[in-house]
Amino acid sequence: MRKIVEITKKPGDPAVRELLERINRGEDRMTVGGLEGAAQAFLFALIFRYLRRTIIVITPTEKEAEACFRDLSFFLGDEQAFLLPPWDLLTTDMFAFQRETELTRLEVLHRLTFGEPAVVVIPARALMQKVIPFDVLTGYGEWISVGDTRERDELTRKLMEGGYVRVTLVEGRGEFSVRGNVVDLFPPMARHPFRLEFFGDELESIRMFDEASQRSIKELAEFMLFPAREVILTPERRERAVRNIRRRSNDLELPRGTKAKLAEMMATGLGASVNPHFYPLFYDAAGDDDPKVRGMETLFDYFRDSLLILNDPLAVAQAEERIENAIDRFLLKAGAGERFYLNKESSCLTAAGVADRSQTMRQIHIAGLAIGPDVTDRSCVRFDLERDIAVGEAARQASEEEGLLGPLTEKIRGWIGEGNRVTLVCGGEECLQRMGHLLSRYGLSVQKAAGAFLDGIDAENAAEGLFLWEGRVSGGFHLPGMKLVLISEE
Repeated sequence: MRKIVEITKKPGDPAVRELLERINRGEDRMTVGGLEGAAQAFLFALIFRYLRRTIIVITPTEKEAEACFRDLSFFLGDEQAFLLPPWDLLTTDMFAFQRETELTRLEVLHRLTFGEPAVVVIPARALMQKVIPFDVLTGYGEWISVGDTRERDELTRKLMEGGYVRVTLVEGRGEFSVRGNVVDLFPPMARHPFRLEFFGDELESIRMFDEASQRSIKELAEFMLFPAREVILTPERRERAVRNIRRRSNDLELPRGTKAKLAEMMATGLGASVNPHFYPLFYDAAGDDDPKVRGMETLFDYFRDSLLILNDPLAVAQAEERIENAIDRFLLKAGAGERFYLNKESSCLTAAGVADRSQTMRQIHIAGLAIGPDVTDRSCVRFDLERDIAVGEAARQASEEEGLLGPLTEKIRGWIGEGNRVTLVCGGEECLQRMGHLLSRYGLSVQKAAGAFLDGIDAENAAEGLFLWEGRVSGGFHLPGMKLVLISEE
């Protein structure tokens, strides 16, 4: 299915430029109306390229977050767009481990903490979930450099405390191995693992290597050692978790045998694979603990100087309310079943808490399509959006009957004649070849391109013509003020 979304603006009033100017003036609250789908993500990408600072995009659901992330990856490239997945916290199984989700989350937390600016897409459910305290995460992170003196036993201990799993052969993120004077490890934010070669206690070399072939890719002078779990499992934290289990079990009036079994499992090593719902056990004060212990923190502690974009604030607020209600029902059921569980506030922000924490951030609100011409809010930057149903239908059927591509090619000629750069996005080489062949039969000259979309165009002064671009995007759009037309295969 192909669809084309047209975005029209009054001459002399380009909405994109107006929004960027208002951001530049330092306005704290801005509203954008009339955009949807990939057109929203394109605007986010333009704002990011303009600001060169981290942008946080909040969506109501995980499905919308995934679509937005995919579109941003097309416009910006994989290294500048990230998706923070939520935990599945609605289970009382203490050892329901979620490894891949955790490694992906840590990659994003690393980027927010130590990396270059990026666009991070976060569904409402993930925004509400608490995270490892910022100071704990930064306290673990350190640069490992050639020439460092370090005992391998001490490095092994630190890796295990940070959630790395010891294996014979490193093949996946969060793994490490030790063979004589060689330590291999795969940090969660790295694209390939690192091989550390020691001479005695001195680190002689660091090489990135391919996990499949085990061949070296390149030498490195240093790298950032980052945890592979949101619990840094020191002996002190393990002891704190045991005390918290006993205290909470007493509060819940659980049988003595249940309390003893849970405490024993935590004390004897199973804490390394604990359910994220129970991470607060390691960070919350255990009654007689240090009063400075603050417990889990929130993603807002990582946002710092970021710009917050709420993609349909009303829908986000409604999603947060549904999520909070689902958590309340889950905990009520857990209590009725005499199961071990933690209070909601230990692992999650309430909807009210999210609203309170977000107040200090600069925000752009992307209004839903319900916004109409009767809206009088002067703070709203408005895009007038149209669907060209006839062209979309012809494009959808083009692969079935070549003749039906005619209306689309005439539209393309019209756009090019008006000085537009027209790009048709295809999801692979086969699609590129097919569409190139079909369009050439209609006398259209086509150029092929690939990579991050914004790297290949000057969005303010795009060269006219027709381009085939390899990639995937959820929908197409037309920006007359930027002389840009994007046609999606989907």
